Amino acid sequence: MTRFALPLLMAAMILPTAARAEMTAEQKAEVEALVKQYILEHGEILIESVNNYQAKQEEETNKQSAVKAKELLEKLKTEKNMAYAGNPQGDITMVEFFDYNCGYCKKAFEEIQSVLKDDKDVKIVFYDMPILGPDSLVSARWSLAAKKQDKYFAFHTALMNHQGGKDEATLKKLAADAGLDVAKLEKDKASPEIDEEIKTHLKTAQELGIQGTPGFLINEKIFRGYIPYDVIQKTIADERAALKKQ
Repeated sequence: MTRFALPLLMAAMILPTAARAEMTAEQKAEVEALVKQYILEHGEILIESVNNYQAKQEEETNKQSAVKAKELLEKLKTEKNMAYAGNPQGDITMVEFFDYNCGYCKKAFEEIQSVLKDDKDVKIVFYDMPILGPDSLVSARWSLAAKKQDKYFAFHTALMNHQGGKDEATLKKLAADAGLDVAKLEKDKASPEIDEEIKTHLKTAQELGIQGTPGFLINEKIFRGYIPYDVIQKTIADERAALKKQ
């Protein structure tokens, strides 16, 4: 490629549409050839450009997610109709985005139970993210309806511990074993409020950049994927230390 190729290439790329339209077929062919040759000879520059673009996009996404995380934490301070376990006045708020058919969510539930056992000053809020099929959506409706009987966590625990499919008969049995009035639960799960709540959960996950399950928010720290207990413990300790400095 000649030393004039790059300037010509850049000039061609920034030419207005009208100007490009006035180019002869020969000129267009020459520019196209220059572009092709430059790409072949300097592919690393294109890769670098793509990487830089992706890094900037990720940085912007993280900034937006951080804002949404703060907004969610503020909302949860006064939210009355939420599915949660632990201390409602806890100094640390942990939000889990999950699907009842997600294997790693079931594994994460073991960590959550450990948190609830070991730390009495944490509030854990559960956001259903039923993305793994119709069965997930059905289970989400049933579990959220259990809030109306103050039995959410008992039923949530039963669903998380259950292995295998969850047809209607199974859901009824799990609900009954968890101490729920099954007839009332069946009526409550059909409420439009349940569907609106699920939509809110999905929208919130999207705003936080959480595209799969599980996902977590520990105060303002966002985790996209499964995290082990030691990471949860350290994050809680770090967030608690940061609060004391405020």
